[in-house]
Formats: sequence, C-alpha cells, structure tokens
Amino acid sequence: MTKFRMPVLLAGATLVLQAVRVEAQGTGQKGADPAELTRALEARLDGLESEIASLRAELAQARADAAAAATATPQPAIPPSIPTPARTTEQRLTALEQDAALGIRVGATRFSIGGYLKLDALVSDFSGGDPPANALINDYYAPAQIPVGGIGEGAELTTSVRETRIVLRSETPLAGQTLTGLFEVDFLDTPLIGNQRVSNSFVPRVRRAFITWNDFTFGQDWSTFQNAAALPERIDFIGPTEGTVFERQPLIRWRNDEFSIALENPETTITVGTASFEADDDVTPDLVLRYDHRLPHGSLTLAAIGRYLSVKDLVVSNPGSVTTINGEAFGWGVSASGVYDFGPNRLSWMGNVGEGIGRYLGINIRDDVIATATGKIDAPLVYSGFIALRRSLSPRWRLIGTGSAYHSTTPEDAAQSLTATVWSGNLDLIYNPLPHLTLGIGFRYASRELANGAEGSLRRVQLSVRYDY
Repeated sequence: MTKFRMPVLLAGATLVLQAVRVEAQGTGQKGADPAELTRALEARLDGLESEIASLRAELAQARADAAAAATATPQPAIPPSIPTPARTTEQRLTALEQDAALGIRVGATRFSIGGYLKLDALVSDFSGGDPPANALINDYYAPAQIPVGGIGEGAELTTSVRETRIVLRSETPLAGQTLTGLFEVDFLDTPLIGNQRVSNSFVPRVRRAFITWNDFTFGQDWSTFQNAAALPERIDFIGPTEGTVFERQPLIRWRNDEFSIALENPETTITVGTASFEADDDVTPDLVLRYDHRLPHGSLTLAAIGRYLSVKDLVVSNPGSVTTINGEAFGWGVSASGVYDFGPNRLSWMGNVGEGIGRYLGINIRDDVIATATGKIDAPLVYSGFIALRRSLSPRWRLIGTGSAYHSTTPEDAAQSLTATVWSGNLDLIYNPLPHLTLGIGFRYASRELANGAEGSLRRVQLSVRYDY
C-alpha cells in the first residue's frame, strides 16, 4: 500500500500547502492571533513531515525485504535518521513543496501529471444563420464555420468543459541522456458519443504524444512550421485563429540550439465544388526548416515549408456526371513570428504567406488545392497574420487586445461560395484571484466574406474559469 499512499499524500500535501500559505498571509487580518496561527501551522507541518518520513521508512524497509527475499542473504538494518538542524517555517514549507513536485517514480522513470480544468460560457450572435448543435464554433472560434447567407436568430448561450486538459510527462535516464515522453489529451473535436440532452459526454482525443532523445523528437507534436510560443494569452481556445499557423501531426524533428529540421505528415486536402476531401495519395513528407533567435527582450522565429501535393484518381460523382481528378503541385510557405517583452507587458505577432498550405492556416479555412474544370488541381495563394498586445494592469489583472486576418485567392472556374477573407478583433480581461485560478471575460467581433461577396458576422461574449494543476 505504500506505493499508493505516497503519491496520494504528496498530492494532498500540495493542497494543504496552498491553504497553509493562504492562512499565513492572513496573519495581518483584524482579529487574527499571529502566535496562535503560527502554532497551528507548525502543528500541521509536523504532521505532514512525520507522515512522509514514515512512508519513506516503510518504502525503504519494503525494498530491503524484497532484496533479502531475492538473495536469501541478511540485509543491514536501516540506520536511524540523523537529526537535522532546526528550520524556519518557510524552509519547511519549501522542502515539502519540493517533495510534492517530484511526481511518481516507477523504477528509473519519473512521471508527473499536469493540465487544467476549464469551464467556458459563450453568448454568441450570428448575423448569417445558426450553426448546427455541437459545431466547433459553438465551443471556440472556428472562422470557417461563421454562417453566411442565412437569417440571424439572436443571441444564444453555450457552455462547455471540453477544453479541459490532461498532460502526462515522463523522464528516464538512459546512457548519459534523458529520454522524455509527453502524452496530452482533451475533449474537443471528438465524435459525438453523448449530447446536451442528458450526459454531455465527450470522448478524449490525442493532442500530443511524443518522445524526445538526444535532440530528436519522434511522435505527434506541434508542427515545426508553427510557433506556438507566439500565441497570445487568451480565454478562447486558440485566439487569433485565422491569423496563425495551427497544426499538430506526427513528425520526426531534429533540433540543435536555434535550428530545426523536420519531416512531417503529408496530407493533401482538396476542394471539389464546395465539398472538401482528403486525397490520401501522398508519399513525400512535408519538409520544414526553422530558425529561433533569442533576443534580449523576446524572440524571433522564421520558418519555411516545402510540400509535394498529390491527387490521384479521385472520383467525384455529380448529378449527371462523374469527374476523375489527377494532379501534382508544389506547395510552399514562409512564416515569421515573434514576441517582445517590455516589463510585464508583451507584444506578439505572426505573418504567413504561401501556396498549397491551406490546412496549416486557420484550422483549414481553405483546402490546400482546388479542383479545376479540367480535372487538374490549383494551389491558391493564401496569407494571414495577427498582432496582439498584453497590458499588465496589476500583478493579478491583465488586458489583451488582438487583431487577426486571413485571405485566400479563388480561381475564376472554382466555386465562388468559398471563403475569401476572414478577420476578427477581440479584447480579453483576465484576473488571477489565486495562484492557480484564472477568471476571464472577453468580447470578439468577427467577419467572414465569400468570394462572391456574401458576408456573415459573429459577436461573442465569453466567460471562463480555469484551474491549473
């Protein structure tokens, strides 16, 4: 039972330590007796230290017993603990916090768990119609799903906990190096097992799952073409969605200090008429080069991507006809991004341009290629970007303003009901009443325009409560 009691106790100790610090901060309140509070804190610390010491002794004894049984030779008795010098309350708190942060050790591997719990409440007003129930745009900002051409139905309220996230990390010493792993899940963009009628059940989805060793990363992670560190603080899931590269996928990456090179999952997405398909004909990985330069007060990132786009014998049935699409094209893209810190404030930005990189931008607002009238493919030019400013109002209050935009060209023989331009602006006010608790309120206005000139807009107020653990 010791192996179960230790992680449980350490988790409990972490919670108690938070309460201890809150009580310690309250010694200056009216009616509080500092001496009495100090005695109470010391008593609780004594209990925690005693219990952890007891568990350590039990664990050491269990290991000694197991070793003795395996070798059938007497084992030396566990030496008594050596008295330690008296420590201040702050020193004892720090020591216990370090113990609680060690995680769970299994053999040579150390595991730690992180993530957050999050509740979102979104009041949305769509001018061009009402999105379907459980559409992505009901849970977070998905630009391509802003309705166009319909009739607005007024404001509607959506609540969700689907952004809640669980992260499991591991570290294993191996041949003078450290082999690390990360597994991360949340509950967004998953098949609808449940619904809002009764259970609101949603299955977990894999976000990232990779191992790193000796400058190499193997597995699913943020695309090397994306600078996730440039995303501004926000209460929406992504924030400046239409203006950012956003892609997670399997990859093999090598990084040495400021330079990275990666081979990443290839997949050509194609639009035929207004329908979207995954061609599933790719054999050449996407190649990404990246340079990260550290600055005295921030960073600058430059990235480039090369893609071999392929569609083979894609058969599409239309009323009265059948079209077979074949084509090859070269896709390319460049991205520049950065952050600049001045005091507690931060300016962050990103700019992107390319051809045939549709699925990398704005969570696939447009596909990589478009089928032409002759059954070939065309890779349209796309560009996007954002700029965001975080202003610190106090140690606990922050105000973040963001502007973001996206544009894609559309061939004359393609459907003119495809998205041409999307832009949005939002303002978030964020407050931390406690170290691990974040409250936020934000307002967003967004507009989507089709190639034929039709438009639709979104007005949204969002409230969020987030607990990081």
